[in-house]
Amino acid sequence: MGPLFSVCARSILRRVAANRLGRPSTTLSTILWFHLMVEFEGVHPLEGGAFRLKFRRDRRHGLPRENPLIFYPRYLGEIARKAWGYWSVYRRFKRILNDCLESSDRWTYSDLAIAPHCEEELDTLDLFTATRGGSAAVVKKRSADFARESMRISVRLIEAKAGSKLGGTQTAY
Repeated sequence: MGPLFSVCARSILRRVAANRLGRPSTTLSTILWFHLMVEFEGVHPLEGGAFRLKFRRDRRHGLPRENPLIFYPRYLGEIARKAWGYWSVYRRFKRILNDCLESSDRWTYSDLAIAPHCEEELDTLDLFTATRGGSAAVVKKRSADFARESMRISVRLIEAKAGSKLGGTQTAY
């Protein structure tokens, strides 16, 4: 995982830093966990751990045991290489996080992912227009919005009629 992942991580960390309720350190640790497990352990992050425990006697059936003078130095070298890799990646991503936290536009930063929703997005974003599923979701949302608005109007009319019959005041919404 190269520079593209760093760009993605920077975007995520900028979004979290711009959110007053965001937790940048927690987000950094999650990003690191996923990145490190794939890069250094070669496994899915939910299947990995900080250091893989290996035992000389754990061998496949039929394979001879490894010589301890070969197995343990190689195992320690692997742990040292991974620890150095973890540390160097952590320093790089921590520097990115610090840049985001110290940025002058930290609280004003916005991009499409964290910008407030606007109605035109349903007609312009590829997420909603490029596929039949997206178009169906837009139709479903608009029909639900219409049903909600119709219900609000009906409730207001009923309350207005009830208020005029009783001679009381109406509740403003």
